[in-house]
Amino acid sequence: MKRKHDEEIASRKMPRRRVLYMDDSKSARMLYGRILSDAGWMVETCSTTEEALIKLSACPDSYDVVLSDVITPQYMSTGFDLLRLMKQSQIRGINLTPFVATSACLELRTIALSLGALKFIQKPLTRSDADELFV
Repeated sequence: MKRKHDEEIASRKMPRRRVLYMDDSKSARMLYGRILSDAGWMVETCSTTEEALIKLSACPDSYDVVLSDVITPQYMSTGFDLLRLMKQSQIRGINLTPFVATSACLELRTIALSLGALKFIQKPLTRSDADELFV
């Protein structure tokens, strides 16, 4: 009984945050989506820059953060393209949405941060990364 009460209090204190996660790999979207969800995030996923922009445009203020793989070899555009387009957007809210870049390639960190990413997370994404995503 005490545990249920504690969970109710915790859920009232911390509203769930929303993340849009873009990755061209379906298995990565499923795995990292689950990790983010387990960390308390409301997760929406997409596989392309175009799909991400459609979701962002439909509800510009609905995401607390965009998390994106920066290397998407299956498609012509990359997470870097998404970041640039978000920063250039004239739609209120999109250009202010925090962007977190992720990749297995640590060398891309400097590029991501110079383009305006809030932070860079090296893959594989862990529960600890998910907990600290928006800190």
